[in-house]
Amino acid sequence: MADLKTPAINYVVLSGNLTRDPAIRNTQNGNSIATFTVASNKRYRDNNEQMQEEAHFVSVIARNKLAESCYRLLQKGSAVLIEGELQSRRWKIGESNAHEVVEIKARRVQFLNKNNKSDDVSLANNGNTNSSDDLAEADTPDEPSGKS
Repeated sequence: MADLKTPAINYVVLSGNLTRDPAIRNTQNGNSIATFTVASNKRYRDNNEQMQEEAHFVSVIARNKLAESCYRLLQKGSAVLIEGELQSRRWKIGESNAHEVVEIKARRVQFLNKNNKSDDVSLANNGNTNSSDDLAEADTPDEPSGKS
């Protein structure tokens, strides 16, 4: 039994609303990176059988064409469904200021708000106008893990 290995599965699905407009930047080699935060609500019954609601805030990072679509089409309050994987990053500023973040590296973003801009929707679908879903997907493999 010691030879059993657990599969390497890292898959996340999250729905919620953007808490701010996406920010975008370009890396030194010209790739686009968009970042935004999604608020997702958890509903549950407490010990007194009363419904409670908690908001969880999750950082999301998108790259390349997916980043450009998110930046162009999303805004604060937009409803989205994110599919991707968890990634963690660590960095230091100076001698003692260590920082760490866990975020979702988006592979697919589905825009849940209906948008009347048909040109924008077809671009978000990577030119596929036959789909009724408003979505954007990562178009190229991600860069190797490391500093962004």
